[in-house]
Amino acid sequence: QKELELIKAKKAYARGVKGMEALKGRVEKRLRALQEMGTVGTLNILFASESFPELLSRGAYLKLILSRDQQQREAFINKIRELREKEKRLEAERIHLEKLTASIEAQKQELEERRQDKVRFLKELEQQGEQYQRMLSELSRAKEAIVSIMDRLEDEAISEGKAVYYSFAAQKGRLIPPVAGKLARTSRSASLPGVVFKADFGSEVRAVFDGTVVFSGTISGMGRAVILDHGNKYFTLTAQGARFFVKPGQEVTEGQIIGLAGAGALVEEGVYFEVRHRNKSLDPRQWLDLRGY
Repeated sequence: QKELELIKAKKAYARGVKGMEALKGRVEKRLRALQEMGTVGTLNILFASESFPELLSRGAYLKLILSRDQQQREAFINKIRELREKEKRLEAERIHLEKLTASIEAQKQELEERRQDKVRFLKELEQQGEQYQRMLSELSRAKEAIVSIMDRLEDEAISEGKAVYYSFAAQKGRLIPPVAGKLARTSRSASLPGVVFKADFGSEVRAVFDGTVVFSGTISGMGRAVILDHGNKYFTLTAQGARFFVKPGQEVTEGQIIGLAGAGALVEEGVYFEVRHRNKSLDPRQWLDLRGY
């Protein structure tokens, strides 16, 4: 719009220059005529009159001509002044237009950079989405693996014929945490019934209660894991360990170090923890005693 306004102003200026040139020609022509006539020529016109009334008429006509010439000259001067003002405005508008253009180009560049940032962000988001889907798939497999393991333990009746432990059911709300860290259920473990403990990599992992190791190995989606049988079909599962020191069949006591915290899909650094009765998952937060911890 500014460019169109500037083009119109330039055309008006060009018409003004053309009109001024025509006016200039008329003024120059009249000035040359007056110069050629001079005072003598004017007197000749006046005194060539045959009567006094004609003399007065010729005098009046000469005044009208001279007045018209004066108007032409003033109009010419005003036209020059007007064109100079227009020229200044045109220059100011041109400078303003250049500034606007530079500003628009800068905004355009900024918008392009923002667009590129959004493209990169969307690409990263897509990649994160793919990683998240893979993680969900791994967690789903982990859930299925746990169910399968617990079914097998149930079928084998691991707890039968073993030493009698203190009643695990009586420990509800009294169990020590498996690791010294921050209890935090995160979106990463939302599809699983357990909780995660955020702890430094390599932190000591302990048995929460007396029991027998019935599984020590790798579970897909959970990494290294240990399942302890605490009698009466109560089990605890601790997963995502960097390393576990115990083996199936080994008896452990409450507070005994059984491994080290690792890192993985469930929590950046720490362990995953579950409590189960038979093949039913229980809320670990109702079993753990976190006071003073």
